[in-house]
Amino acid sequence: MLTGLLVGMNVLMTLGKRADDAGQYTNLGAQRWLETGILPYGDTLLIGPKSPAFGAASTYGPILYLAHLPTVLLLGGRQNPPQAIPEVKAGYKRPNGTGAQVVALLFHLAGLAALFAAARRIAGVEAGLGAVALYASMPYLAGLAADHGAISGVQFISHIAPSALMLMAIAAIEAPFLSGALFALSAGALFYPVFIFPAWFAWRFWRHQQPWRFAAGTVVVGAAILALVVAYTPADGAIGSVGKFVHAIVEHQEGTGANQYGGSDFGFWGTHRGLASFWHAPMVGASPFTSPIFLGFIGLCLGACFMVRRGGVATLAAVTAALAAGVQLWKTHGGGTYIEWYLPFLILALVAGNRAGRPNEAPAVPAPSGG
Repeated sequence: MLTGLLVGMNVLMTLGKRADDAGQYTNLGAQRWLETGILPYGDTLLIGPKSPAFGAASTYGPILYLAHLPTVLLLGGRQNPPQAIPEVKAGYKRPNGTGAQVVALLFHLAGLAALFAAARRIAGVEAGLGAVALYASMPYLAGLAADHGAISGVQFISHIAPSALMLMAIAAIEAPFLSGALFALSAGALFYPVFIFPAWFAWRFWRHQQPWRFAAGTVVVGAAILALVVAYTPADGAIGSVGKFVHAIVEHQEGTGANQYGGSDFGFWGTHRGLASFWHAPMVGASPFTSPIFLGFIGLCLGACFMVRRGGVATLAAVTAALAAGVQLWKTHGGGTYIEWYLPFLILALVAGNRAGRPNEAPAVPAPSGG
């Protein structure tokens, strides 16, 4: 009864608060996709300093735009001509915000169901209900709102959707291909799960649990997502389409201009310029992927491949939580507020971590005897 009440409160929070930030911009990107026939990565009116929030509507994963298409169609569809400037002050009709709320809610409920299924498999029904109740009761889902607006919560689909899809991948852990496919969808929603993939593959590799089937599921769906990007991002050839895709994302996420995340004061490196001058500065050219802090994070991702050598699903969940939190050591725009990226996996690890005995919980490598 308690779990049902808390989940009901989550529903009310999601539908009672307007979609914020990522929800608004992915909703806008989906509507523009319908209006122009191309993904936001190739939409010149959604990219660059003159676009809404300096390209915010073109920085998210194609799966998020795809997920918003049905609600945009149901609640208004193509409201503007393709050449319309996507600014309200220019007479542009924005998509209905209810659609973004509904999409965020569906992702959240799917994540809760997957969290329950994973915890139940490891530790029983009561543990599953407890894990859902604990997560659903967290104040971070309510949004940590103040007079300036919310900074996290269920109204931010970029906080909710990727972790929900990864929770579904954990719930499907006994079906390697399906688990890999769901994992690829999580990376197609927002891109940080790419860094967690090596640890997931290694977990199966150490345990001889069909790692290549898992990799095949990831590759097949990943290739389909890439094909979607190429098909709907016009350019001279596939390489040009992928180039536009990468540029649209990196420009907004790593650029240091106004309203770009790379120069944001809303994060650790933006408020500690002295430390950032070394740890966050590129060592080769202007590439943000050569900074010391990024390379250190990559080292953590590789080290996690050995951390998962012993242990079962709870260990995998714990390492997933650590890496999802670790992303924010490198990329701290938002002040480390992407708590939903790691919180459900941490809860799964803590609730189920002491419950061994099932096949998926047997250690992969025998512990040394004696001592």
